Amino acid sequence: MSEVSQVSCPECGAEQSSGAPFCGRCGYRMRPAETVREGMAPVRRSSQSGGQERPARASQTGPGGSGLWAVEEGRTVMEGMQAIQAGDRPQGTADAESDEDARGGEEAPRAWRGRVSGVVWGSAAVCLVAMASMSWMYLKRAAVVEGAVEEVRRGEPGRVEVEAGPYLRGLSEQAQSFMMLSCHQLERDEPERCEQEELLAGEYPQRTVTLKAYAIDRLEVSVGAYQRCVDEGACEAIDYDGCEVWTPRGLQVSLRVPRVLKEAGRAVVCVTREEARAYCGWAGGALPTHDQWERAARGVDGGVYPWGDHWESESANWGERDVVGGPVAGALDGYVWTAPVGRYEGGVSPAGVWEMAGNVAEWVEGEDPLLGAVRGGSWVSNPFELRSTARVERKATARRTDVGFRCAYGGR
Repeated sequence: MSEVSQVSCPECGAEQSSGAPFCGRCGYRMRPAETVREGMAPVRRSSQSGGQERPARASQTGPGGSGLWAVEEGRTVMEGMQAIQAGDRPQGTADAESDEDARGGEEAPRAWRGRVSGVVWGSAAVCLVAMASMSWMYLKRAAVVEGAVEEVRRGEPGRVEVEAGPYLRGLSEQAQSFMMLSCHQLERDEPERCEQEELLAGEYPQRTVTLKAYAIDRLEVSVGAYQRCVDEGACEAIDYDGCEVWTPRGLQVSLRVPRVLKEAGRAVVCVTREEARAYCGWAGGALPTHDQWERAARGVDGGVYPWGDHWESESANWGERDVVGGPVAGALDGYVWTAPVGRYEGGVSPAGVWEMAGNVAEWVEGEDPLLGAVRGGSWVSNPFELRSTARVERKATARRTDVGFRCAYGGR
């Protein structure tokens, strides 16, 4: 009886049979041939064998019906381009060749030689283009692989001083109308989720609020920073086994917390509100209030996002989707899961605070001992959910892979 070889799971490090389809501990696919990236369809044998099966063209188009993209099963094809199938010819080619061959004499061999020459040069050109395309795709993938490319500039740890004075809290009437419209477009199957009293609770009416001077962490608290608190006995060790794994596809009940989320430079996740409070107390501060968080995120003039009123897909780590709503994790923001803290310079707020939109949603201080609140959206959120005014209720005891925190100092 042959001995079953063992391999180490690349995601969680557990010993696993090399013949197993996936790691039993964390759900990571062990067989590369069976690994399918989100948003990409698996290659079927029938599609490689020259059989009758051909991808059926779907009716979806880009936003607003612009037609920039037409969707085929398993891939996206830009308008004006056509996938070449075996045996396909442009219309009229067969007739033209028949007429040419019918002329006889030396013209036919010459035309034949010309076609052969054209095929050779065309094949060479296709090979060169394919090689260039593969190189470009490899470089692009390398840039997406976490840690493969170092950003030109990274945010530095420390605190940002926020001066005393007034700021605009909440949404203007125009912004409220836009948010309601956006919600109805996103939640067509569940319009009840777009009731204004529930959707925009705490976000309207817009009014001016005056705050005392305070300071706030420039960056989200990292795994490494939290571990220092644990090492000194002031914080509880993170219970990763009891943490809910949330992704852009929703709650993953059979998936364990990936190892990448435990790296020292990543934003800490899987902490409850009380654990976040304990850390901030150890650091000499407290969780920010709703007003402290919002003022630091949007400045005094009330922008929708930390960088302004218009969405910018490369300014935050968010739950990316393509033009037809399929997940494209990491394709736009560079990270499939959470990002290391201080990576999105384009998303820095007017106050100079990093990642106030996306990456991890952040605990804020509330009065309810059982019900907490988080702000800013996370790496699983859509652009609508990343608005700076959004207030999302969470159980204070919740442990999730999309929730972390930062601390504020003074100003109470």
